[in-house]
Amino acid sequence: MTGAPVASVVIPTFNRPDMLGDCLRRVAQALAVVPESRIEVIVSDDGRDLRTRDLLVSTYPWVHWVQGPRRGPAANRNAGAAVATGEWIIFTDDDCLPDSLWLRAYLHALRQDSSCNVFEGRTIADREPRSLNEESPVNDTGGYLWSCNMAIRRELFTRMGGFCESFPYAAMEDADLRLRLQRQAERFPFLPDAVVCHPLRPRKGLRFAINAGRSYLHLVERHPTLLGTRPWLTCVLSCARRFQQLARDGVRCRGRGLTQALVRVAIAMYFEASATARVAR
Repeated sequence: MTGAPVASVVIPTFNRPDMLGDCLRRVAQALAVVPESRIEVIVSDDGRDLRTRDLLVSTYPWVHWVQGPRRGPAANRNAGAAVATGEWIIFTDDDCLPDSLWLRAYLHALRQDSSCNVFEGRTIADREPRSLNEESPVNDTGGYLWSCNMAIRRELFTRMGGFCESFPYAAMEDADLRLRLQRQAERFPFLPDAVVCHPLRPRKGLRFAINAGRSYLHLVERHPTLLGTRPWLTCVLSCARRFQQLARDGVRCRGRGLTQALVRVAIAMYFEASATARVAR
């Protein structure tokens, strides 16, 4: 690659060299579709051994390896972005499988809409869930700006300070970034052809649900207007939507995993009520 890259693909990773290898094989296929474009690929590695670096040296020498700061995924993404030299940063995760046309869709959008600073890709699962204890951050219609599939102009990302690293647990950083961008009147068009597959994984358990709730409290502290002018009404409507979604998913999965799903909903409702009480005081 000669000259400054048009875009930098940043992939944070943590002790998952096998998954990362599957991801990079897909990235290589996406790069082959846009051979005329200058794109660099950066892996920011939070692992505590050399397996990932050895994988890149032996199999993917075109990938730039960076030692992560070992302070969680938000800081790891920021570390990868800090060494990026492209005008744009395109984020995905080590457990994702980008489509072969993924990069082409982003590059086409960058050229077509030069006034936009952020784009959002489509994230799909590899199949229908068979249990309520499986999860994938599906984004079929836009509006979420998940960090596993998004592009942002590097200058804007740097000016905003990247992903917030003050969350107590690994959750809500991308929601925080989305809210900060919306506060600055930034729009993020949805690109249905910029597809990343996030295979379904077993849910991380109730401890993670509790930690995610604590991070949600921090999100509301940072964005108290998130709950609107009538926070208790927002809380009630949110809980109702959770139960409606649980009912639909429960029918689709034939009730498998329902008990733990009910506990997760109860935990989420507790933290939503706690956040509402703090805002309403």
